[in-house]
Amino acid sequence: MIPADRWRGYWPAATTPFAQDGRLDLSMWRELLDLYQELGVHGVLVNGSSGEWYAQTSQERRDVARVACEHVNGAFPVVVGVSGFTPDTVIDLGRAALADGADGILFTPPPYARPTEDEIYHFYREVAEAVDGPVMVYNWPRGTAVNMSTDLLERLVALPQVVSVKDSTPEYGEHLDTLARLGSRSVFFANYITRLGIGVMDQLGGQGSIEGGALAAQHGVPFFEAYWKGEIDVARVHADRYDAQQSDMIGYNFVGLHGSQISQIKAAMRMLGQPGGWPRRPLRDLDEHAVAGLRIVLERHGLL
Repeated sequence: MIPADRWRGYWPAATTPFAQDGRLDLSMWRELLDLYQELGVHGVLVNGSSGEWYAQTSQERRDVARVACEHVNGAFPVVVGVSGFTPDTVIDLGRAALADGADGILFTPPPYARPTEDEIYHFYREVAEAVDGPVMVYNWPRGTAVNMSTDLLERLVALPQVVSVKDSTPEYGEHLDTLARLGSRSVFFANYITRLGIGVMDQLGGQGSIEGGALAAQHGVPFFEAYWKGEIDVARVHADRYDAQQSDMIGYNFVGLHGSQISQIKAAMRMLGQPGGWPRRPLRDLDEHAVAGLRIVLERHGLL
């Protein structure tokens, strides 16, 4: 259903650029998509967690997805996040994104509801059968309070429309158990940009990593390209640098170390002159103390 050589590698989970007054800035969004192409990313996730989908109107989400598909125009895969509280909402957004040219859609179990595994299965099945395009399952315990088990993921990847899993469990051992059973049956995205990740991809599967904002693209992109060429020593160098940078910014369970994760990503992007925009309420911009700490991190890793 998808080309095996397209859904792989380093993808940013794109931020959605808002102006300082909260307006959606589609001009800045096009600039950000151009930047991603310049960075050589292998795909992009639009309106995921880093895209603040929950802070957008339904029409804004459609506009962001449409502009991304039109502007990227096939240069790399565009997967659109369509998470929502009800199947009807997800179906409507999914159909719109696919009609606009998205390569696939991604969604989590419904937040807040804390559904059972059987309810999650039927939620995905209902949506998958109603849309005409590839589905990426998103296991995001931090945002949904539900951690999908290997047994549940096995049921989901058996659905014909499900072609990929973004597994953001904070328990890497659980991910390895899942990959050991299902790695040959689906395309998996998780944190493989480590020395351990090289062995994991060799032995168990796993095709790519999706990272909020692409602040570490200078290591994520060449890591995968070196790995694909068999240049493992080069891949290890990039893995070590990537891991060091991420460890100074993101803690356990994807907690931002200098503020809310998205706010610190956008603050860092503005420091780097990138078109990331500002966070939208309920999120707030970093205070001066947090900005100073973040600047030290960016300087330490050669970004400033």
